[in-house]
Amino acid sequence: MKFLIYIIVNLFIFSAVSKNCSKEDYETAEFWKNYYDPEEVYKVGLEIQKALKNKDIKKLYSFIDENSKAPRKEKVIEIGFDKVFDEKIIESVTKEKPSCSPVGWRGFMLGNGGVWFNGETLKIISIWHNEIEELPQDFPKWVHNKLTISPRCFSVLWVSSDNYEEYEEQYKIENKTDFRNNVGKYFENVIPIEEINSSWGKKISLAKSIVECNKNSKNLLIKNDYVELINENEWGKTFLYYKTLKKVSKNKCTDLAPYLKGTCNSSYLVNVSENSGGTYTSSDYYIYGLFTLNDSSEYLIPLKKFKSDTEGRNYIDNYEGKKSPAQDLEN
Repeated sequence: MKFLIYIIVNLFIFSAVSKNCSKEDYETAEFWKNYYDPEEVYKVGLEIQKALKNKDIKKLYSFIDENSKAPRKEKVIEIGFDKVFDEKIIESVTKEKPSCSPVGWRGFMLGNGGVWFNGETLKIISIWHNEIEELPQDFPKWVHNKLTISPRCFSVLWVSSDNYEEYEEQYKIENKTDFRNNVGKYFENVIPIEEINSSWGKKISLAKSIVECNKNSKNLLIKNDYVELINENEWGKTFLYYKTLKKVSKNKCTDLAPYLKGTCNSSYLVNVSENSGGTYTSSDYYIYGLFTLNDSSEYLIPLKKFKSDTEGRNYIDNYEGKKSPAQDLEN
């Protein structure tokens, strides 16, 4: 009898707490260590759908930050909602009720992937949109002396962090966050341009010699929106990609590497990606500068790291003093 009362009480509590999510949804949340509340993510899904349906930019961007793969708010205001978000995608995203459970580790999905959002932060991870940013003239390529620069030339922070940790240990760098995000200002002030010997017996470098890294550039695949190189070795294939996103002034390039003895020839915000054949693809955003040093050698140098395309573009626009129309919406 007591057990029956226990079940009835719990069913009553569950039905009172959750009007939209099932018992299975709560069991799924428990499996994922309850990092999200099923009812809460359901309501957030409804709010995102409502914002898209009503074309409410202010409401939609309350769920978007600089980490989101989404168009910049100021650009949406400038160009217009309808030119950014396709009507068919909006219809797909809004026609079905939001789920109370995630799609595995990827997060919560609306409209067959038109929108993904994070159940913990309740922020949009990505939202499908038309390309509205002004792209560089040679997009997606970075061309130097009539040759397309190879994806091998773009140094990034490894997923393991081992390459940057090696420099931090050898050169006793205490502010690791600053070093990793603003590496340009450390060259020839704290760390060398040239390769160093790593503790695991191989030479590594955060700057890449154009002569060395751009060998076999004829093997590149130039596609619509990225440059690809396929590396093959005894462990299999690795796919390296990059695309230029925004041109950076030579003055800003020089400012980001104040101790470098040389001249910045060109600079871009670049998205660099790598896939080793699995489901995971790393994706990094950096400003790089192509420098000719005083000894006439040429290097492609990482200058500043960003969390996203949006953060990088905003940083560049702020440097150039561009006014954001989004400010009017905030008032």
